[in-house]
Amino acid sequence: MIADKHPEDIKAMIRKKGLSMEALSQRLGYCRVAVGVTLRRPWPAVQAGIASFLGIDPSSLWPSRYEADGTPRRIRAASGSKSRGSAEARLRQKDKAA
Repeated sequence: MIADKHPEDIKAMIRKKGLSMEALSQRLGYCRVAVGVTLRRPWPAVQAGIASFLGIDPSSLWPSRYEADGTPRRIRAASGSKSRGSAEARLRQKDKAA
């Protein structure tokens, strides 16, 4: 498997094209930290924007985040996280108690 580009390499590519990560985030219509977050965690819409700005395919920057056909991989929630169902059950319990 081909490794993802290092976040510092992606930052350098963005800077060489004349923008800061904050400016690119805002140009893409997201909060100022969106590009920085995307360098650490998958965010397909922002990944696509970064790749488009750089003139390359997102799967060439983050091959681990994409299937062979180029579609983003679905990332599973961490095993320790609570599911939506359990949160809904807690809310129902509170309604019954009230």
